[in-house]
Amino acid sequence: MPSSPLTPSRQGVTVGSCCSGWCLELFAAREITRDFGVAFIPVFGCDIDRSAAEVCRVAHTHTYWHEDCTQDSFLRMPQVDFFACGFPCPSYSVQGVRLGLEDLRGQLIFYIIRFIAIRRPHTFVLENVSNLYHEFPEVLSCSWKCFRQYPGSTVDHIHYEVAMRSIDEFVMKAQEDTGLGQVLPGRLPASERHRHLLLDVIERLAAAGLDPLTARAVINLGGTKAHFNIGYIGYCPCLRSARAGDKQFWAAWLQRPLTDKEICSLMGTDGCKHRKCGRSGQCATTETTSWECDSGATHEGCHALCVPSLGPFVSNMT
Repeated sequence: MPSSPLTPSRQGVTVGSCCSGWCLELFAAREITRDFGVAFIPVFGCDIDRSAAEVCRVAHTHTYWHEDCTQDSFLRMPQVDFFACGFPCPSYSVQGVRLGLEDLRGQLIFYIIRFIAIRRPHTFVLENVSNLYHEFPEVLSCSWKCFRQYPGSTVDHIHYEVAMRSIDEFVMKAQEDTGLGQVLPGRLPASERHRHLLLDVIERLAAAGLDPLTARAVINLGGTKAHFNIGYIGYCPCLRSARAGDKQFWAAWLQRPLTDKEICSLMGTDGCKHRKCGRSGQCATTETTSWECDSGATHEGCHALCVPSLGPFVSNMT
């Protein structure tokens, strides 16, 4: 099994499945292959039901099969372009007991959501369950919070009653760009603009042979084009003022924005020594003014403030 979640494929559209019946999406994929010539690769599958698992093993050729999506090892499944999943039928379907979360099998949906939130497949489809919006609102609400943060998702609960990407959109993308690759399998900023800028940096890091999850990159998301510096270079990108409250500076390896205190540390100060307001610690103003570093150097609205401790700083961040 690959040790890294970044496992791109350029031979076709890679597919992962979890609790999707008999992996019926793979039968649909065969139809697409026949009609459009798009290749699909069944990379992994998972189903806790033994009978369904046996049918999938016979009908499909998954490279990996996982028995239990509740285990952390499931999160180490290879990255895929298309992830098909569903609300477990015995708990939510009209053909099942329809007990929702009161049935232990119904709680599997949270582990499916966890996989999507952490691994972020390029495209996913969550199987619709009839009348889910009215009968299981608490489950849908939890799903909604996750998928509203998912970049590019098509949310149409009026027609589908669940947040999902359109299957038509997936087919269109597969025809235009076979082998879609992957995006960062981790946390992204809440702002759509910041997500777009961060993903651009991620592609540049990957092109340079760096793992976006471990590269010590401090990224400035405050402009129209993102730019960054790797730790140990000795300066931070575009520090004009401590604007961590705007979440404009992102630590790639921590998958979160920098705090005010961390911004000040990057500038070589113990606290924000803002000459205009004279405050220490956090500074609310966003005006371009002067800052004084511990080294004694003063920078007037610099685009890159030199700091002697960037390397040790990023090493000590947790």
